[in-house]
Amino acid sequence: NQKDAIAIYPNPAVSHIEIDLPHDVNLQSITIASIDGKSMVEIDSYEASSKIDVSTFSKGVYLIRLQFENEVIHRKLVIR
Repeated sequence: NQKDAIAIYPNPAVSHIEIDLPHDVNLQSITIASIDGKSMVEIDSYEASSKIDVSTFSKGVYLIRLQFENEVIHRKLVIR
């Protein structure tokens, strides 16, 4: 299951995160939003092992939305 093979780290994060994906998945976009729905980051193409800067985010909980070809996966991200 591709959902189980996704790793987001570090979590909790302070300055950046990375997302590890299986090689055979087609990630179309990444959105990070605050709990109240405000979009903080939108990425249309993600290179594996790229760092996503979260250093300007306030402390709290955020939602990461991963849009694949046939599926959307949500993950929780904590910023310290």
